[in-house]
Amino acid sequence: MTSIFESVLNGIYSFVGNYGWSVVIFTLLVRLVLLPLDVKSRKSMRAMSKVQPKAMELQKKYANDKDKLNRKISELYKKEHVNPLMGCLPMLLQLVVLFIMFGAMRNIATAKTGEMLFGLMNRLIEAGPDGVKDVAPVATESFLWIRNIFQPDNFGSTILPSFTAAKTAVEAAGHTLVIPEGMDLAAMYTQYINLNYGANLFQTIRVLFINISYPTTWAAFTQYANGLFILPLFAALSQVFMTKVSSAQQTQMQPGAANDAAAAAAAQQNPMNSAMMKWFFPLFSLYICAGYTSAFAVYWAVGNIFVIAQQLVMNMIFARQDRLAAQNASADEDDDI
Repeated sequence: MTSIFESVLNGIYSFVGNYGWSVVIFTLLVRLVLLPLDVKSRKSMRAMSKVQPKAMELQKKYANDKDKLNRKISELYKKEHVNPLMGCLPMLLQLVVLFIMFGAMRNIATAKTGEMLFGLMNRLIEAGPDGVKDVAPVATESFLWIRNIFQPDNFGSTILPSFTAAKTAVEAAGHTLVIPEGMDLAAMYTQYINLNYGANLFQTIRVLFINISYPTTWAAFTQYANGLFILPLFAALSQVFMTKVSSAQQTQMQPGAANDAAAAAAAQQNPMNSAMMKWFFPLFSLYICAGYTSAFAVYWAVGNIFVIAQQLVMNMIFARQDRLAAQNASADEDDDI
């Protein structure tokens, strides 16, 4: 599947000419493909919330007979056409797609970065130690405020990686460097990124198990920082907002079920309300988008925007359906009177 995602991304890139916009288009295509399943999932979770009062009554009635309770609950779900697993399926599928996308972007970033740095290192070898200053800056793949889409959107990230990371990318891309005996390519590369990309103006400290880099001067921040930390921060905040929007959907229950106990039980049926989704996932998105390629952060951020818009629209549709149902029920009561 990773290779399929790579092929699609590269195909879009062949028309668009920019990997940032290619990721945006690809993300929208993925979300549109998943949309029918996601809508079905939302309807299933909504149906689950509506049967919760009946399920709670069964739990009280058969509290001492677990086997019969399970049987009655199953009969209730079957009668109401409710599938408890349907609410989790799209979320699991989205996680699978997320990991596949992670692998695809890693492979593309490795290939493109390795190819670019292989050419740069060969030019450095040809120039020799005395000609490093004459080697021109390389053309990186920029996107909006991000100077290199294959580096993190992080003001502590340099535009080009360190020599160790660069050499690893070159080798991972399948290239072999022929370095003349006695030539210190590491020192030449470091001199090059210091001269052209201000790499020596960044400092790294270790906090717990995380290495944190930051620019030591304002010039380093404005001229040489690869990003502004916008995508990681947006990914985390939008993840929190997604949880709140999803929780709001669960409160749109039928009038007869609108009580605190039923609402609380219904909310528990929503996977977005779990502790992991409330706290771990936003922090995880912040961590991975801050330390991985900006291209993957673009995928995450655009996907969140799509899901939030989708949830808001669906909430409005469900609210309208509830109002119409309440009006019809009221009209039927008036007719009976």
